Amino acid sequence: MQSITVDINNESQKIFVRKHELTEEHTKKLNKEVKNKNNKQIFKFAIILFLTGSYFFVELIWGIKINSLGLITDAIHMLSDVTSLAIGTYSIKVSNKKNTTSATFGWKRMEIIGGYINSIMLVTLSFSMITNAIERIVKNEKGDLENNGIVLIIISSVGIGINLIGLLILGHSHHHHSDSDDHSHINNEKSNKSKHNSNHSSNINMKAVLIHLIGDTLGSVCVVISGCIIQSTSFEYRFLADPITSLIISFVIILGSFPLIIKSTKILLQHVPNKIDAHEIKEEILKIGGVNSIHEFHIWQLDSERVIGTVHISIPDYITGKEFMEMCDQVKLLMHKHGIHNTTIQPEYVESYTDDKDDKCFEPLCQQQCSQKHCC
Repeated sequence: MQSITVDINNESQKIFVRKHELTEEHTKKLNKEVKNKNNKQIFKFAIILFLTGSYFFVELIWGIKINSLGLITDAIHMLSDVTSLAIGTYSIKVSNKKNTTSATFGWKRMEIIGGYINSIMLVTLSFSMITNAIERIVKNEKGDLENNGIVLIIISSVGIGINLIGLLILGHSHHHHSDSDDHSHINNEKSNKSKHNSNHSSNINMKAVLIHLIGDTLGSVCVVISGCIIQSTSFEYRFLADPITSLIISFVIILGSFPLIIKSTKILLQHVPNKIDAHEIKEEILKIGGVNSIHEFHIWQLDSERVIGTVHISIPDYITGKEFMEMCDQVKLLMHKHGIHNTTIQPEYVESYTDDKDDKCFEPLCQQQCSQKHCC
């Protein structure tokens, strides 16, 4: 009987080891797949970055040369594409970068900081262009546009072509990416989560760049229209089409940038995400059996998709460790329901159960030694 038990144990151990090996092999395969997809996407971003970066300088130089506010403003809009692509490329590159002891959260917020700086810069430049456009309209200045309407048409048409190439590359990449996600069946939960996070982050970057390219295409169309008006008509105020185009593109940039500024600011200030009701979550936690009160309850966003929640739970001293773990499971399930998938729960035992639901700290060290150091 004893020998049979040993054999069963050995067989179980072999099965466990084999399962572990298969899991590791599967994880490595998935990580390699994600890395290859990221490298392909970085390559595509690099192609579009080169095209848009080169065109930005061409458009800016010609805009200055013929004194066209429309071209200069469209070049600024193109600069936003270049910056967005650079941020997107860098974000993809560091998305799977391991955390370090000096950067425990990794470099996830580089995307947020980059987007914030980019948006502030664009809004500042846009206000400057609006001022110049209004001055041009008031003075009815034609600049050097009288014989350069065809230049506006040619340069902006090239810009439309470059943007369409970018849209085709990213549009195909996004479609193919979605199809591969629909046909993948993965059993390993950890690998699934890693792949989902990478894909989700990549999709966000692609959508952001797609929106930038669509906006810039529309801006170039406006410049082409103004060039046609200047080239094909002869009425006195035809040259106002250029500063009016500049105004339109500037307002499009500002309207597109302000939501990103607001969102980035809230993330950097660690505000509760708009889609989450912290008061509702708090009330639901207090309804869990054994919870006396809660404090140090924080919900904040690390980057564009990762939400983190932390809470101190005061519980009576007769609660066992197993009972507390069951309470933690309920809290985590509750957090998951509200879209919070990274949770830290700290227990604080009190001597007796009370009905006091005030936010009080029961950490003894804080009460005795360091109440001014905001331990909780």
